[in-house]
Amino acid sequence: KIFIQYGSFTVHVGLPDGPPSETDALDVMEAHHLMEWSAGAFLIATGMQVGELTLNLTMLNEQPPLASLEENQELDEVTFRPNGTALVVIGFDMSEPVSEVLPHSATGLYRARLIATGRETDASDPSETYSLEFWPVADLEPRRTERVRHRP
Repeated sequence: KIFIQYGSFTVHVGLPDGPPSETDALDVMEAHHLMEWSAGAFLIATGMQVGELTLNLTMLNEQPPLASLEENQELDEVTFRPNGTALVVIGFDMSEPVSEVLPHSATGLYRARLIATGRETDASDPSETYSLEFWPVADLEPRRTERVRHRP
């Protein structure tokens, strides 16, 4: 569980490439994306502005199959190249190192798949869960999104 404020949290992978730009933060908030890779971190947009959510991280050695999404789920998947394999989750006023690291990638490229469940901006009692999976890939692949809703 992590506490968020301002409708987002970050997952740092490896060493930072510099500070994230304000443009990237605005892009993920305004576009039909759940996450944006910038400066060694994923900025992840949530439905709720303030509250506690569940984040599940999974490290895999190969691409997992994709089951059909449920009605309240959204998917965003991107290829990225980190400067390291250690992960740190950052919520509001906290930083939590993750005990697992990315598996080896011969090319240095990885794929990240984020599935958001229950991402609602108008829920009176929000309950959001985020599943973030990582695995090595051989080549760059296009971004894949499914059913990602715009967040006002």
